[in-house]
Amino acid sequence: MNPAAKQFDIVMGVDIHLIQLPAPGPPVPIPHPFIGMVFDPMDFVPLLGATILVNGVPRAQAGTGAKDIPVHFPLGGTFIKPPGNEGEMFMGSTTVLAEDEPFTYMSLPVLSCHDIGMPPPPRPKNTDGSKTMMLPTSLVLPIPMGRPVLVGGPPTISLTGLAMKLGLAGLGKGLKKFREFQKGSDRMAGLSKKLRGLVDKTPLSPGAKDRLKSVVCTLTGHPVNVADGTVLTSVVDFELPGPIPLRWERFWFSDSTYGGPLGHGWFHPYDLALEVHPPEGAVVARLPEGRLAAFPLPEAGGRFFDRKEKLTLFNDGTGLCLRDGDLLTYRFRPDGVAAGATTVHALESIEDANGYAIRFSYGRGNVLSGITDSAGRELRVIPDERGRIAQIQAPHPELAGEWIVLQAYRYDEWGNLVEAADALGQPATYAYQGHLLTRETNRNGLSFYFQYHGDDEKARCFRTWGDGGIYDHKLRYYDGFTVVENSLGHRTTYSHEGGLVLKTVDPNGGVTLTTYNEYNELLSEKDPLGFGPAYEYDDRGNPVLTIAPDGATTQVSFNDLDLPVRAVDPVGGAWAWQYDEKGNLTERTDPLGRQTAYRYQGGLPVEITNPAGGKTVLGYDAQRNLKMLVTPDGLVSWWRYDALGRCTEAVDPKGNAQRRKFDGLGRVTEVQEPDGNVRRLRYDGEGNVIRATDAHHDVRFEYAGMDRLKARTEHGTRVEFRYDAEERLTGIVNEHGFAYRFALDANGEVVEEQGFDGLRRVYLRDAAGRVTQVQRPGGLTSRYAHDPAGRVLQIRHSDGTEERFAYREDGELTEAANAHLTVTLERDLLGRVVGERQGDVAVESAYDPLGLRTSVRSSLGADFGFVRNLMGDVSRVSAGAWGVGFRRDDLGRELEREFSGGLRSRWSRDRLGRPVKQETFTGGGFRERTRTYGWGLDDRLQQIDDSSRGLTRFGHDPLGNLAWSENPDGSVLYRMPDAVGNLFRTKERSDRKYGPAGQLLQAGGTRYDYDEEGNLVRKTEGNGKVWHYAWNAAGMLGRVVRPDGEAVSFTYDALGRRLSKTFRGRTTRWVWDGNTPLHEWTETPNLMGQQARQGAAGAATNGGSVPDGDLVTWLFEPESFAPLAKLVGGRSYGIVTDHLGTPLSMHGDTGEAVWSADLNCYGQVLNLRGKAEDCPFRYPGQYEDVETGLYYNRFRYYDAKEGMYVSQDPIRLVGGVRFYAFVNNPLVAVKNDAEGHVSIRPKNDPGDIKLKEWASKRGQPNDLTDQVKEAVVGKTKCP
Repeated sequence: MNPAAKQFDIVMGVDIHLIQLPAPGPPVPIPHPFIGMVFDPMDFVPLLGATILVNGVPRAQAGTGAKDIPVHFPLGGTFIKPPGNEGEMFMGSTTVLAEDEPFTYMSLPVLSCHDIGMPPPPRPKNTDGSKTMMLPTSLVLPIPMGRPVLVGGPPTISLTGLAMKLGLAGLGKGLKKFREFQKGSDRMAGLSKKLRGLVDKTPLSPGAKDRLKSVVCTLTGHPVNVADGTVLTSVVDFELPGPIPLRWERFWFSDSTYGGPLGHGWFHPYDLALEVHPPEGAVVARLPEGRLAAFPLPEAGGRFFDRKEKLTLFNDGTGLCLRDGDLLTYRFRPDGVAAGATTVHALESIEDANGYAIRFSYGRGNVLSGITDSAGRELRVIPDERGRIAQIQAPHPELAGEWIVLQAYRYDEWGNLVEAADALGQPATYAYQGHLLTRETNRNGLSFYFQYHGDDEKARCFRTWGDGGIYDHKLRYYDGFTVVENSLGHRTTYSHEGGLVLKTVDPNGGVTLTTYNEYNELLSEKDPLGFGPAYEYDDRGNPVLTIAPDGATTQVSFNDLDLPVRAVDPVGGAWAWQYDEKGNLTERTDPLGRQTAYRYQGGLPVEITNPAGGKTVLGYDAQRNLKMLVTPDGLVSWWRYDALGRCTEAVDPKGNAQRRKFDGLGRVTEVQEPDGNVRRLRYDGEGNVIRATDAHHDVRFEYAGMDRLKARTEHGTRVEFRYDAEERLTGIVNEHGFAYRFALDANGEVVEEQGFDGLRRVYLRDAAGRVTQVQRPGGLTSRYAHDPAGRVLQIRHSDGTEERFAYREDGELTEAANAHLTVTLERDLLGRVVGERQGDVAVESAYDPLGLRTSVRSSLGADFGFVRNLMGDVSRVSAGAWGVGFRRDDLGRELEREFSGGLRSRWSRDRLGRPVKQETFTGGGFRERTRTYGWGLDDRLQQIDDSSRGLTRFGHDPLGNLAWSENPDGSVLYRMPDAVGNLFRTKERSDRKYGPAGQLLQAGGTRYDYDEEGNLVRKTEGNGKVWHYAWNAAGMLGRVVRPDGEAVSFTYDALGRRLSKTFRGRTTRWVWDGNTPLHEWTETPNLMGQQARQGAAGAATNGGSVPDGDLVTWLFEPESFAPLAKLVGGRSYGIVTDHLGTPLSMHGDTGEAVWSADLNCYGQVLNLRGKAEDCPFRYPGQYEDVETGLYYNRFRYYDAKEGMYVSQDPIRLVGGVRFYAFVNNPLVAVKNDAEGHVSIRPKNDPGDIKLKEWASKRGQPNDLTDQVKEAVVGKTKCP
């Protein structure tokens, strides 16, 4: 098992971004280290946020975002296309799901932003889609913030939930290798006539003198440059890790006549060279992609910096070098090959400031013969008889002295590359007419085709398409603009100048504009509404001012190495960074003065000291792989790697080892788990998982087109996905054959969706694609108003009700209001909530140096304190004289808690950390209750033996769903799911009837009826009794009328938190602490009349109106939905919970039990002692209303009798295809319906949610982390 990944963890890797060098010539792909952190604002966004915490911070799952900190700086030039500065967790555990997505853990790959790559896998919570291409070239490294949380299971994009999650990608526009680059830049200018002349005639890369960087070009189809009709393609053949990662990527351009080491028109990123012209005093450089750039020739000790390229050419006395903004030095061989009056110097090495290097060796004729990467691995480059690369060989990952073929190439008689075979011998093939590529076929057999006007390097492609008619794009060229018609007949017009697109008119008529300065630095972007960011730069091209669309500013200062040293964010928070002489970050100071220090050895980080003084120690093996991590409490985790840097074994501090096997392409094929489970993965030629198996599962996946998921099959169940010719998702067919459909506009935005049950929603959008109105079933509407930054300001419903939101300058939510209550949030400079006012009641929080909460106080008398250990784990919670202490194991897992009065709850765990026994002792030391747990493979709970109840056994179906429980008396309670997850109480699954969306229609003589939006409105029992349910325009349950005619009514704040419940003249009211209730009290009719006389404003939470004796204060475990204590009338009651956090018993001051209950596998209460309402919490996040029999679960209500919700999931497909279902296995998982909705205090506000774009140090593989700010938007965005 491995440490779980979470928000604010380190992400390290390398990206490729295209840079415009100072001399004339095409763009150059330059590696840029991706140094950042896991941070995804969607985890804090309403309707989309996270509910699972790791050490008090939101978990990371496949799809969780990451941020480059600081943002990429252009190395040696100017970015042609501004980088996305973003990343995404690529994989997670096959067996551990966090909110239905694979749980990410240490060392799994992270997709980080690239100019050429692939779109990230579709993620349900990524509603906007990535704005950049991505590749898995980074790794996530968890930073200790508490006791380690370990996650097992092999890595996967998903195992049991992949189908739904990947299917949602059709809503986005990202397509692997096929996307539209949206912005351009000004025409490149030559440095001088002399330099231009040299570029025109150099043989270094004929045909490339005017080529722009591919990233700045606007591309369409597979892909074609819309400005000049050039076809270009690229592919990454292999990568090897190291301080400077080695990335072997090929590029082909139809306008190239270069016959290089990979054949005609092909380039690789290390085929760089300098052509020196002593008579002219000039140097021409061949850069990645074969582009050319010209520089003045420096004397020994001289240097030339070009602002446009952000590259420095210098002569250190031993030879010529180029240095980029990442402080990487490209050193060229001093002994050049003479060519008339010039000499050509091949690339000798790529070095960083810490002495690590990739080195290149050459044979006769300057032919590349070997590469030594920065980890010390030797690669052989085998040429053919004409000096072209035939094979690249690497050391065998396991057998010393033996070699494997990483890549092999084959050429035709005209010098064209016709086949590229990977390490498994799987070929990608290419066909040409002359030297023009006419067909490209990938390793799955999918072909793309190209037609041209012309037959030489000046030919322009006028049509490109793929098998089956996908991406069939036709181009018509005019003077200064090009019209592209896609496979659906929609037309986009691109206006360009000098090959750069400056204006785009989309199929709906929206106009996007981009402006640049003379250095090709982005000055502004304007969307079709005229909104967008603006930028200013210093005299070296560093962005010193960013102006957001709403006018908010971020200012940054840089040192002589072009590294940020100070930044002031939109709310005045000041950040500072210090570096050593090599540019390694040594200290970071946030706006509150907290400092994090970094120490290095051999250029690698070996010690991190957090603001509280805790030290994390890192160790490395000979290949500079992370092999050891020692947390501040002294616990050690280990990792082992094969010769190619692939992690073959991970050992946790308890000695539990997970072992992995790989195929020749470095993909995990087998994982041996510590519990004995073995997981196996199979892939197709393009690396898509086509089969995943373990002791319980056998899942198969089918793909279509460009790796779009076509179907998922497991144990006879099948889910299918439908796409249009642009491979955008248009439908999902579930296991029962019911279809969910999407209608898209010409821009590919969803304008209508139709559910499995036929419910239709229509979305009206503005010119920028933002939803302005949702036309809901039943004639209801919701209108949305946005600020210039795209944040939702108001939601107005058709009944006249509305929610309003306000934000501070940096985008943090500061107010949420509706007709019932105004909630205001006070935040510190880091964006953490330090004060929340709900009407007249105030709730305040304080934090420790690690950003973890240490106290909560309210104006109604709550006063809680939290004491934490070095790892951030809670060791004591106090409320006045009452308190509870915690004892934990080495990994921070609870072993015992002891309450005031002597009550104790003690846990025993197995070597994997799973609970095996729970004992409860009263104040006198009497063992009141013992529960023992029995586990099977894959963490399946098989039985619980309870001393107060007896032995209960559990069974699961082949899909892993909890299917039945056998009670101590031998009776069996069935929870049998059908193919789509609908539950039945009989083994034959014949006792219930469901609708297409999973809505329960009939059960045991009870009939259920729903309104146009799928909300339950009437329940008719078999005895004729009728329940009525009424819903407000915001989709919340507003009123229940019982069969006896009595009504129960509810109100909520704008964040979905329930404020009141009124029944028989008595109103219960709540005050909240973030996502958990803090206070509740019940008002009598007399008190309600008194409040009415005082006035409506603030009466709902007027502290002076709360009867002291009736005020109940709830205390929850920090960063949890598990209740810890009930405080009322001067008395304190400790609450003992099970392994999930479900209350088992409540005890008085002396430890005596005053309440206890059990839940069956549906969540129904059994063996109740006391009143149900005395401790109303059930599964974590649920609150039982005895008046209705329903459990309030934040945005929905759960019916424990039937095991389902009474309304659809408001986030619909984002939450899965089972709109009414609870979790598939409530024994080990819970569902809090705050999931996907705004968290005003995001899981204890850990870390520094501050400063969006700037932090520690750019461009250094050993730079670790900084916690940056991203605006938390208000209400959910509509699809």
